[in-house]
Amino acid sequence: MKLVFFDIDGTLAHGLEVPASTQSAIKQLRKNGHKVLICTGRAISYVKKYFAQYADGYIAFNGRYGEMNGKVLYDHPVSPEKIHEIAQVLREEGAGFAFYNLDHGYFEGSDEDFEMMSKIWEPGFLVRSKQEKIEAYSCDVIYQSKVQMDHIALRLKDSCLFNDHGAHPSCDTTFYGIDKGTALQAMAKVLNVPIEDTYAFGDGCNDVVMMKACGHGIAMGNGVDDVKKAAEYITDSIDQEGIRKGLEHYELI
Repeated sequence: MKLVFFDIDGTLAHGLEVPASTQSAIKQLRKNGHKVLICTGRAISYVKKYFAQYADGYIAFNGRYGEMNGKVLYDHPVSPEKIHEIAQVLREEGAGFAFYNLDHGYFEGSDEDFEMMSKIWEPGFLVRSKQEKIEAYSCDVIYQSKVQMDHIALRLKDSCLFNDHGAHPSCDTTFYGIDKGTALQAMAKVLNVPIEDTYAFGDGCNDVVMMKACGHGIAMGNGVDDVKKAAEYITDSIDQEGIRKGLEHYELI
């Protein structure tokens, strides 16, 4: 049995659309006895709502939470102090943002952004609340311009890394110290799978750590330069059957 980890945005899917070739490739991968884990910056509720049919397990919140077959194997929320620090900078910069725990998303920002973000979730999941003394796993930032987001990233460069969602002006956050790479290795250890039997597909800057942590890192052809440099193999893009070709290259399907 191999463990195969997939990022979502730009790797597994465009928004919520998973290419037909990817769907069939993952179905064959699981039929062959290998386990599929989605490894994403998205909240666990989002992943389960839209992508549960493709996975045996999940790493969510950029490595802060992991589960397999409904059992929690990895759980590392961000401290309330760090959340307060990040939230204060985002307020000063005028960005909309939401912090997530397992039960709710806590949003600050405009009515327009709140309405846009609410459509993603089940009714009642996203609530308006100031980020004070809460425990959470991840943060989404809704920005007005690339200049604004670049400035936010510069101010918080010692605390976290932002990864753009691409489909709309928002990004998720990796808080330094725990990431997709540390979670991948921890999950493999708990599941008693050697690192050399782990594979990871990714395209974004938050996937670089995953490329370095796994046994075999596969960068999408549409990926950023940093993830390609860190990967063992570069497959085609998401729209050119990159997942299927990558799995075939390693004879997993």
